[in-house]
Amino acid sequence: MVKEVTYKENKQTIKHTIAIDLGWYPDGDPGGNYRLVTILDDNWENPVLTVETRSIQEIVDTMELWM
Repeated sequence: MVKEVTYKENKQTIKHTIAIDLGWYPDGDPGGNYRLVTILDDNWENPVLTVETRSIQEIVDTMELWM
């Protein structure tokens, strides 16, 4: 999911892109876990928020909280 956010501050318009990414890591490994990250302005090296868990319910709860 990717969303653009625009707001005005001191008569300047500031735009940010926010992405939420969910995956299973390591890919295909039954011993792995879900990783949910929020990325600001395509800066994948420094996620804003990260959650790692094996619980589907925790992922759902976290996504609802973040949105």
